[in-house]
Amino acid sequence: MKLRPTPTNEKPSAQNSANPITIGRFPKRVNTVLAQTLADLLAGLRLTGMSAVFDASTTRLAHHIHALGRDHGWVIERAERVTGTNDGRVQAVSEYFIDPELIEQAAAQGAHEWIAKVRAARRARRAKAAEARRAAERANAARKARVHPNQIRLDLGGV
Repeated sequence: MKLRPTPTNEKPSAQNSANPITIGRFPKRVNTVLAQTLADLLAGLRLTGMSAVFDASTTRLAHHIHALGRDHGWVIERAERVTGTNDGRVQAVSEYFIDPELIEQAAAQGAHEWIAKVRAARRARRAKAAEARRAAERANAARKARVHPNQIRLDLGGV
């Protein structure tokens, strides 16, 4: 009979004195949402899914947080926070942040210069937003014009 390992309550990202936490690697591409997410965290911001929608134009903050840990070695903390919604509910959300000591370590390794590059690259990308919206409108219009013969056209009353 095989014994199953005993589950523990230890979190893999938790600090312990035998394994001091060190900074991860900065993403090479600086004009990405991933880079902006790390830059915001290293600037001391606490991020939520909604803040990412408005600040970084992404609904995939949890993916970027996971990728920063898995692919780049960053230890990103998470805390639950309760917030009121526009439709009258109270909802728990995750808030992500980096430990201030880790931010200090990153600053000593050139984080401020890297953050400046990320901010400049993201600003340049945002300058192209209107052009991207027009291209999306053209693509959607072309897609709407192509209708499969067996597809029911709901926008024309099912004709």
